[in-house]
Amino acid sequence: MIKNFFIMDQALNALISIFLVGISQKTGYRRTSESRLLNILNNLRLKVIYQKSKKKSKLKLFIRG
Repeated sequence: MIKNFFIMDQALNALISIFLVGISQKTGYRRTSESRLLNILNNLRLKVIYQKSKKKSKLKLFIRG
């Protein structure tokens, strides 16, 4: 069960990363798009942790208890 949840979590992270790239390519405003998406996810009662490094960005999601 835990392993399946981990795989699902990874797939969700990949999907959101693709979505972020799509938004940033369309609008050209990467930072505002990222914050807009994070606001949407927060409204869906998801705790969002966004980690940004020089090489790549990571988006981690946790369901609020």
